[in-house]
Amino acid sequence: MSRQVYILFFLFLIQSCKSDDADVMSADFISVSGTWRLIEIEKGSFGQKFWEATGNKPAKNLIFREDGAILDSDSLAVCCGPTSLLINGQFFEIKPQQTVVVNPICAVVNCTSCPTWEITWNGNQMIITYCDGSREKYSR
Repeated sequence: MSRQVYILFFLFLIQSCKSDDADVMSADFISVSGTWRLIEIEKGSFGQKFWEATGNKPAKNLIFREDGAILDSDSLAVCCGPTSLLINGQFFEIKPQQTVVVNPICAVVNCTSCPTWEITWNGNQMIITYCDGSREKYSR
């Protein structure tokens, strides 16, 4: 009987020592926070890839809030947004702490599931790789 009590106590102790990842944001995640402007899109295929400038097209901006929410230029939720991010190899689950306003345009968008966006971030430049392999380059 006492062995069972010790085992339960040990399990309780281990459970209480776990850190809550949702409450701890790394420096990488917080540094990505802010407004980013799309500057280039990767084009080509089969080893013949190149970056093409977006030119004079209307600007596409993404806003990364510190709580993980990803918004468009109008501060509305991005359509088909991810549930997690992989920033420089570090995994972050997106759990917004503030209200995110749903974008009405998303009702007519046919989304392909892409639960995790891979982000390579270095200073004022960020590259997002989507599940289908397409990539976009952003700048602050």
